[in-house]
Amino acid sequence: MGSGTATRTATGTVATVHAGGPGTVPGTHGRDVPVRWVWLAAWPVTAVFVLSNAATPLYVLWQREMGFSKGTLTVVFACYILGLLGSLLVSGVVSDRLGRKPVLLPALGLALVACLVFATAGGVAALVVARLCTGVAVGAVVSAGMAAVTDVAGPARRRLAALIASCAMVFGAGVRPLLAGVLSETLPGPTVTVFVVEAVLLATAVAVVVRMPVRRPVRNGVGGGTEVAEAGAGAEAGAGAEAGAGA
Repeated sequence: MGSGTATRTATGTVATVHAGGPGTVPGTHGRDVPVRWVWLAAWPVTAVFVLSNAATPLYVLWQREMGFSKGTLTVVFACYILGLLGSLLVSGVVSDRLGRKPVLLPALGLALVACLVFATAGGVAALVVARLCTGVAVGAVVSAGMAAVTDVAGPARRRLAALIASCAMVFGAGVRPLLAGVLSETLPGPTVTVFVVEAVLLATAVAVVVRMPVRRPVRNGVGGGTEVAEAGAGAEAGAGAEAGAGA
């Protein structure tokens, strides 16, 4: 029998309420999920980090087509930073209160919208909207996604979860310019092709989140998983600022 407290209901019956630990995830009944799910839970983080600066090698092409200045390009990058920071301020708290999936699924949907806007962009306004959507999506997935990895792993595997979540972020950040650069050099219509490929990656991330064995965290106080995301959030904000400064 697990530990718990006895409470008396309105009808006079006594019910035993089992107290979950700091990392208890309702629906998993305290059982460890397979390790593969810890890895899969990190995939949305990788997928959205690939999007975060996938457009960077393409701005030369857009600049040639649309004729905008370097100053305008800096504004486009700044919109990403604004969206990212604004999202980081609220996404962690919301995911701790409502759960990881209610934050991750809309964020990935917004990332797909950003892909569509990028692929069909005909002017600077579209690039601004796409970058803003990307920033919001990345901030939300960094906050909720990296915390979800910790929740899925459970208290006994927190170190593994932190390592996997960090690797997912670094891998996505490393792949994003390489993937966009290779596709832009080898395939026709790179301003469309890059985002078609990215949309496929994001769609697989949505499928992972839908099946992810994680529920709303039950904790005393602030959710414990979000601190794993803080380092990644700061790193991504700094990377975006550097990219904008170099534009």
